[in-house]
Amino acid sequence: MHPEIDANCFWAATRNAHLWLGSIIAVMWMIILIAAMFRAESLFSHDKSLMDGIWKHRRRLKLSNTLLVKKLEV
Repeated sequence: MHPEIDANCFWAATRNAHLWLGSIIAVMWMIILIAAMFRAESLFSHDKSLMDGIWKHRRRLKLSNTLLVKKLEV
């Protein structure tokens, strides 16, 4: 065999290896991101009552602030 052919085969093999490695890393990152999203969703659904309480408190504060402004305007 000619040395040029061996060199081309080597570079083709290393390029394919890099493509495979890059694709495997990309798939692993996607799996990690999907798992993190499901984990965050499960955490927020578990603490839904706490979040609801916070939102209710914020709504009350907004209502009391608007009532205070209306009283001051009159």
